[in-house]
Amino acid sequence: IGDPSFSNITGIELNNCNNCTSLPAVGVLHSLKNLSIVRMNGVKHVGAEFYRAGNVSVKPFPSLESLEIWSLLEWEDWTFFPSSSTDHGDSEIIFPRLLRLSIINCPKLLRNLPGHLPSLEKLEIRNCPQLTVALPEISTSCEIDIKEYKEVVFTNGVDLTSRTYFRTRLELINCDTNALMSLLNEGSSQHVVDLELVSIKNSSQMVCHSGSDRKKSYVPSKLLLAFSSCSSSLTSLPTGRGEPSIMVDLHVRDFKYSPLEGMVHTNSTSLYHLHINGCPSLTSFPKCMLPATLETLWLCNCENLESLSEVTMPSNMSLEDLCVINCPNLKSLPEGLHNLTELQEMKIEDCDSLVSFPDGGLPTSLVDLSIVGCKNLNLMPLSEWRLLHQLTSLAHLSLGGGCPDLVSFPDWLLPTSLTSLCIQQLPNLESLSSGLQNLTSFKRLQIEDCPKIKFLPGEELLAGLSTLTIWNCPMLQERCERDKGEDWPKISHIPHLRIK
Repeated sequence: IGDPSFSNITGIELNNCNNCTSLPAVGVLHSLKNLSIVRMNGVKHVGAEFYRAGNVSVKPFPSLESLEIWSLLEWEDWTFFPSSSTDHGDSEIIFPRLLRLSIINCPKLLRNLPGHLPSLEKLEIRNCPQLTVALPEISTSCEIDIKEYKEVVFTNGVDLTSRTYFRTRLELINCDTNALMSLLNEGSSQHVVDLELVSIKNSSQMVCHSGSDRKKSYVPSKLLLAFSSCSSSLTSLPTGRGEPSIMVDLHVRDFKYSPLEGMVHTNSTSLYHLHINGCPSLTSFPKCMLPATLETLWLCNCENLESLSEVTMPSNMSLEDLCVINCPNLKSLPEGLHNLTELQEMKIEDCDSLVSFPDGGLPTSLVDLSIVGCKNLNLMPLSEWRLLHQLTSLAHLSLGGGCPDLVSFPDWLLPTSLTSLCIQQLPNLESLSSGLQNLTSFKRLQIEDCPKIKFLPGEELLAGLSTLTIWNCPMLQERCERDKGEDWPKISHIPHLRIK
């Protein structure tokens, strides 16, 4: 491979070379910028042969910018050669210009990454369940995305107190989060001032204690905290130097115990996004006033959540996005929704126990509304749905799952501002011929799983459509069959037409 004819190669992909038991010495190719190694299942060890084939005068990989290693199913270790000419630990700087390093689906890899990657912009490790990740010395702008590994070590020659270390993103999955808590303790984390995301998943050890015994910790500004599948009881967040934690986002997922008491309150004056997903112990929301700064609130897959009536939403609240999905025992939405002036998007889906909207209805600021799969809510008399007509800013509406009284859309049901409508699983709906005629800006119509529907809107409305989708509506599909159906001439002009 040292032949001069290879000297100008800039990219190599080694793929499915299953009879190879070692990697070629591609480190000697001084022009090589991109290297991909994929599905070489004969390789168990990567060592000196990879870098310079015994030629100690060659500096390996002087130009390499991207190294991707995928699906080396038998690969166990990655070793580096000693160097007497470097002060960066036990390994020479063998990738001086490397920008991207990806190691994906190497289930037997146990240890070692290059010790010093001064130019690295992104480190990605996925599905390496035996790997102990000793994080290398990297640039201050590096994005770290690490998933499905054994553990992460922060202290492998890395001095967090002397330099800004993380920027933008740190994701920890299946790991010991005591290391993270030491990072957040006073004396270390003031040097991670640009950290924007900490995502913690599948941890059984993380506990933040409340009260006077809690150690002082520092939480950087613009921080998203995401807790997922953590079986401990997280009762509070770290505080910084006697002041409330500064957070942008808080994501909570798959907690076995209620994680919210003490977390969500009016003192969280910088909490903008709260996402709670898969918390079976959560039966009600803390009795508190949500911070006025909150912009998004998502509650998903909380099977025992019964009530949101305890939630107080201040009239000056900045909430723009409310999403409640698959909370089958939820019986009530927060009161005072109609007073919110910033709420633009609202999704209420698969909440079977909801029986009515809150008193006062919904805010007129809504632009996008989805009410799907809420079978008891959709059992309301059709007259109760008159509130939709009052939503004068509504542009996108999705309805489905139930509504047995809905045979056709009356002209008073939908607001004239509507531009798109998705209807699905309406078992008795037969016609759209009258209820959509006043929609002067209407552009997109999607109809799914409505077995009795036979009639589309009138030709005047169809003439303005840019998108029409019809799925699993046999009677309508027959009328709209290409070149044959009775309604085909009415819809053939529509640019985006999908019927199946």
